[in-house]
Amino acid sequence: MTDCDSDLHQGTYVVTGAAGALGEAVAEALAEARVSLVLADADAAAVAASSKRLSAAGVDARAFPCDVTDEDSMRSLAEAATERGPVRGLVTLAGIYQHGPIDTVSGTDWDRVLDVNLKGTFLACQALMPALQRSGGASIVTISSLAGRTKSLVSAVNYGAAKGGVIGFTMLLAAQVAASAVRVNCVAPGHIATPMFHSIPQAARDEIVNGIPMGRVAEPREVADAIVYLLSKRSSFITGQTLNVNGGVYM
Repeated sequence: MTDCDSDLHQGTYVVTGAAGALGEAVAEALAEARVSLVLADADAAAVAASSKRLSAAGVDARAFPCDVTDEDSMRSLAEAATERGPVRGLVTLAGIYQHGPIDTVSGTDWDRVLDVNLKGTFLACQALMPALQRSGGASIVTISSLAGRTKSLVSAVNYGAAKGGVIGFTMLLAAQVAASAVRVNCVAPGHIATPMFHSIPQAARDEIVNGIPMGRVAEPREVADAIVYLLSKRSSFITGQTLNVNGGVYM
């Protein structure tokens, strides 16, 4: 157990998008602190496998298949989390990616990417907020992207719009709930060594890496550690902020 992990409030932590590479890294980082986990994802089989693996290691982890774009599903997620004790943290990792120029983005594409990345963040925060406020000290970490902060060589306009919206949402929500001892911050990763990154054409990936001052993409655990820091008591006077984790691309 690391010092950062030991500074987590004991209680329940909810992670949406938990079956993805970054979601699994966040769950593993939180598991080191022996907190209770509710791992939510649209991929029921994948999130069940993640939960089973952590449970076998002695972690109190529950899988919860859900749809972050559906209000009833998010309310059910909140109920499931509350049953496990005080809800101390929420990480809104659920997201989908699209690349390509504007003429490749249909109206359906626009709606889907905005629904999952932005509306899904809103619905998860809204549903969990009462439980977070009752806990007497909780933290939300939303997930933006380098594409929500500055230009992107490959990301589609709907993805950048959604991730830029997450940053604005984070600031407004942080201001609204600060008095109730709920902090809300955002992590904006650059490129990470995940299947999402490898879906980008090789030539574009090479150009991306060449533009990173540190000369490489991030490992999932490096981003997960930043998320856990913002969940922990070590960041107790930080709210409404966006932490860039991108190897120096955007400063």
